[in-house]
Amino acid sequence: MRDELVIFLRFERADRSCCGIAASDAEFETLPAEQHLVVRGFPMSTCEASGKRVQLTYDNLNNWRAWNSDERPRAVYFKAEGQVNGRTKHFCVKMMPNWPTALRTYYKGKGGSCPLKDDAEFYAKHLRHRAKILPFIPKQYGMWIAATREFVGSVLFSVSDWVGANTFVNVRNTWADTPDVRALIAHHVEVLHEQAILHNGLASIPLLHHVLLDMTGFSKANPPTRDRLPACYIVDFSKADAKHACARTLPFVKLDVCVLFENFQCFEGWNVLIALNLMPKCRPTSDDKVDSQARKALDWIHEYDAKIPLVDSIPWSVMQHAQRLCFWKLPLLVDPALLGRRYKFVDEEGNEVPFNKEHVTEETNEVFQRGSTCPQLVVEKIVP
Repeated sequence: MRDELVIFLRFERADRSCCGIAASDAEFETLPAEQHLVVRGFPMSTCEASGKRVQLTYDNLNNWRAWNSDERPRAVYFKAEGQVNGRTKHFCVKMMPNWPTALRTYYKGKGGSCPLKDDAEFYAKHLRHRAKILPFIPKQYGMWIAATREFVGSVLFSVSDWVGANTFVNVRNTWADTPDVRALIAHHVEVLHEQAILHNGLASIPLLHHVLLDMTGFSKANPPTRDRLPACYIVDFSKADAKHACARTLPFVKLDVCVLFENFQCFEGWNVLIALNLMPKCRPTSDDKVDSQARKALDWIHEYDAKIPLVDSIPWSVMQHAQRLCFWKLPLLVDPALLGRRYKFVDEEGNEVPFNKEHVTEETNEVFQRGSTCPQLVVEKIVP
């Protein structure tokens, strides 16, 4: 029947090091031995024009199978299920058709590089060991090449956790698109930048189609709230850079005026804020510059840097944290225990200035914002 598609994936070997990726158990998550995954139903694909994920029909799938070597191969996403520790778990199987042909034609001269492989390689090298700090990155289990005979030849595919089918583009301007959901997306991007990771795809057209939201349990009658937000994930790191020294001068939060890019100093973050409507597009007026909270925060961090130059032992990111605390009452982006270090500020007499959300007072903020008496930063190593 045309409305039925069932695929069985049987992993007979635990080898996840195909396609030139030097994989090991430390670089990918591990599937249970003799794991079988079952795909039921048609796959999804990302619409290149809109960025939405759409379900393929029988005819769409035939077009994908009949891929022309002159065109860019397109990956599709199958939802699969398997049994892990006696429980059903869902996985995402991302598959590219006729891999040997694609390697000889479209990807010829690219050293075997393709988005599917590049994403898996970046995860293995830079994301897997940061799993506790970056819980919004789906776990990946490796890459394989499999012979499917008449279905679509030899395919290249990866397996990761299934994290839903809704991209942010799918839910934009619907009941699910709330200010708190947008703030959550911006926060995740800022945490990536804090970890020196530049996605390099979030600001490309269509915007934010690499952000996935799991809307299970939510509805128009029961939308997301600040205390109950959907799980939000960022995927596809095929163009990412792991050496991003983010020079952002403001946090990725809702700003009350437009800050020009040359003042914001982070292209991806600046574009993400505009795409999420967290920052106006218009040029601020002279009055806005004087009264704006964002403008005051921007002036403060520049003044602090001028009075106490930030050397290697005093990273710029620490001042970004202090700015979040002083002007927005926001906690640290990452739990200090996960980083293995604690940030402490002391005043001119050596007394600690609380750097903790629960103990922030207006008097504390005044110490930071006073300008003439900037507190001194001390970085302490946390010993387990």
